[in-house]
Amino acid sequence: MESSDEYIDYVISKAREIGKEFVIDSGEGNDCADNEYGWYIENLSGWLVDVRDVEAVKAAKLEQVTDKFSNSYVFAYWGYDAEGKLSIRFEYAPNYDL
Repeated sequence: MESSDEYIDYVISKAREIGKEFVIDSGEGNDCADNEYGWYIENLSGWLVDVRDVEAVKAAKLEQVTDKFSNSYVFAYWGYDAEGKLSIRFEYAPNYDL
C-alpha cells in the first residue's frame, strides 16, 4: 500500500501497468462514491514518471518540479468500461498552468 487511500493506490497500480509511477498533486473533482469498492473516487492530477524520478519529484519544490517534469504532468480520469469496471485514463497536460 503506497498511501492511506485505496483509490489512490489503485491509480498508482494502473500507472505501473504501463511502466510508470504516478505521483499525485491534487484532486480535480468529478467525485463520486464507487459502490463496488466503497471508495471515494475523483479525477486526480500529478506526474507520470519513470521509477527513477519518483524521489526527485517528491523532494522538489513545486517550481522545480514544474520546470524539470512539466512534460510528465497528467490528469488521471476515472470512468467505467463496457463491463462496468472502474478504469483510469491518463492524459498528458504538459502546458497546464500550476
